[in-house]
Amino acid sequence: MKLVINGRNVPPQRKPRTAQPGGGGFGPRGGGNAPLAGLTAMEARSFADGKRSVLDIRHAVSVEYGPQEIGKVLAFFRELEKAGEFELREKAPASRLARWP
Repeated sequence: MKLVINGRNVPPQRKPRTAQPGGGGFGPRGGGNAPLAGLTAMEARSFADGKRSVLDIRHAVSVEYGPQEIGKVLAFFRELEKAGEFELREKAPASRLARWP
């Protein structure tokens, strides 16, 4: 699946939880190589509701924790997708003409 680089049309959708040992953390506390860590990662997960795009989530997290790079937020959700926690799906942009009768 081709994902839009800017994250505008990519809402992360949380997958149903499965019984797996471990997990539940919010990312490394020391920063490490994780795209997002600590409270920033926790907030990004909290904003992911299947309706907000990665770009929307980036804006919301930036308001609370300072500027965040869209590439890091997108990489964060791609890692969570690989771990099976979230699914990134591209949605078609709403057509302006679709609202007209």
